[in-house]
Amino acid sequence: MQWNIATSMALNEGNILTIFFALMGGCMLLSAVYVLVKTVRGAGARAKQAPSLNRKDAEWDIRDGVLDQYKGEQSDVHVPEGVTRVRMSAFKECRVRSVVMPSTLREMSAWAFNDCANLREVTFADTFCWNESDHYFNECDKLSAITYRGQRCTDFVVENDVLLLCLLRKERIETPSGVRRIGGRLFQYGCGYDYAQIRVSEGVTEIGEGALRGAAVRKIVLPSTLQTLAESAFAYCHGLTWVELAGAGEYENMLILGDVLIAALCNDGVYVVPNGVRRIGNDAFSSARIRAVRSIELPDTLESIGTGAFAFLPVSRLRIPDRVREIEWGAFMYWNEQQTLELPSRFRESANDRSGWRKECKAKIVYY
Repeated sequence: MQWNIATSMALNEGNILTIFFALMGGCMLLSAVYVLVKTVRGAGARAKQAPSLNRKDAEWDIRDGVLDQYKGEQSDVHVPEGVTRVRMSAFKECRVRSVVMPSTLREMSAWAFNDCANLREVTFADTFCWNESDHYFNECDKLSAITYRGQRCTDFVVENDVLLLCLLRKERIETPSGVRRIGGRLFQYGCGYDYAQIRVSEGVTEIGEGALRGAAVRKIVLPSTLQTLAESAFAYCHGLTWVELAGAGEYENMLILGDVLIAALCNDGVYVVPNGVRRIGNDAFSSARIRAVRSIELPDTLESIGTGAFAFLPVSRLRIPDRVREIEWGAFMYWNEQQTLELPSRFRESANDRSGWRKECKAKIVYY
């Protein structure tokens, strides 16, 4: 609509008053909106300009909101508001018994609580998001309660059908019903408890990377509903001697699913990998009783070797079959000068490239 002189002359007095008051109301509304927008912008600017928390004294070392170290002697600790991140080993070897995290916390590094022998309880604000791939608690043997998302947990920490952490200390445990996935770090690393059996409940369809990593467990029972099992799910479970998969049988020497060797279990130290296996999975031999491994024989069907697959093993000699085309990072870490690897000649050119298969490996290499 266009306003012009002819239209204005045609308006009667009532119409003029109506329009006048309408215009006045519109102006007042615009003024109110202007003030509101200015206020919000000002508050946002002040928030952006708010200084990060910095504190360095006998108790705390905090820089730009990042907690580097707690140095105090208190048993019950409240981390100051303003801390947004907790670094690795920030609570290393502390005497703390309980810790309450601030509402500002957004991130916590792996092993933030490292070797805290007295730690029993940690409380997180609802704003904190658990990263399932990180071991937050290392060698915290007495940890028995976690408050997360407003719920105090004394057995398992669960979020959105994902099992994040087990706090139980008893010989036999079973994961809770209703869980669909086992997260990447179910057990505290080095918690020191020896489990006779861990039974994964029916309904679980996925077990994540490193889920039971480092757990001292002798037998694991897997459900018939399992669809995905990460290669390193059982890495460094040194006491593992038996795995049972519902509907697929029992394994007491090696866990092989399809054509992948998932884990070499504890036995007398001699392993003959059967024909048909095409891949040695990540950390596959880490669950063996490493120092007791005497010999390994690999099949001609083998095509790839995963990260850290043979790390730390003391075998004197290992022949890699000719069909192998891929050897991943650190597959032979910590092999020494008294050990020998026989490799297809194609790997001669990649001995010093970025593939990293010789990372931390000092073994004698013989190419054929």
